[in-house]
This record gives sequence, structure tokens and C-alpha cells, in this order.
Amino acid sequence: MQQLESEIAQIEIETELFRKENARLAQINSRLARFEREHLCGSTPPPSTDDFSS
Repeated sequence: MQQLESEIAQIEIETELFRKENARLAQINSRLARFEREHLCGSTPPPSTDDFSS
């Protein structure tokens, strides 16, 4: 039983870390979206660089 409680406690810690990381990434995504709106609105996107056949 103590093993199970220990595993649950560890999962709760990991879940909280994931929540914090998710919030951090959401904030970064929001900043990126704002940057794109302010600086890239109406501009043509750069050509794709993942086509190496040319």
C-alpha cells in the first residue's frame, strides 16, 4: 500500500510539473502569435527550406 501511495505522490508531482511547463509554453505561444501579428502581418512567408530537390 505504501508503494502505491508513493507512486501516486510521484505522479502528482510530475503532473504539477507538466502543468507548469504547459503554462510556460502557452505564454511563449501567445508571445509568438503577438509577434507574428505585429511584424509579419501581410508579408509573404519565406520560401520553404525543406525542399532540397532543386
